[in-house]
Amino acid sequence: MPFTDGTYQGFGLYPGTYNMQFDYTSKMHHDSYEVYVNEDFVGMKAMINDAEHIQSVAEFLHGRGFTNFTPSLDGDHYTIHTKEQAALMKEYIAMYLNNR
Repeated sequence: MPFTDGTYQGFGLYPGTYNMQFDYTSKMHHDSYEVYVNEDFVGMKAMINDAEHIQSVAEFLHGRGFTNFTPSLDGDHYTIHTKEQAALMKEYIAMYLNNR
């Protein structure tokens, strides 16, 4: 019986295709992260190539003179926690995300 004994080959597919394994540990093409500042959504950071990483947002902020913040990553949510200059930080991050 198809579907019950595990021997069904599929709908015209090559034999054994139901038994394929995929590598889910590698980065998917065009991964993206939602970027927040103090729980306020700022924008999406798309990873266009393998050399990009989400920490580049924090590196950008350090390059602009921001030092008193803590980044955290939870799944696809990247949150910048800060008590100083949150509004200015949101503007800079929005500009960064729109230019990338």
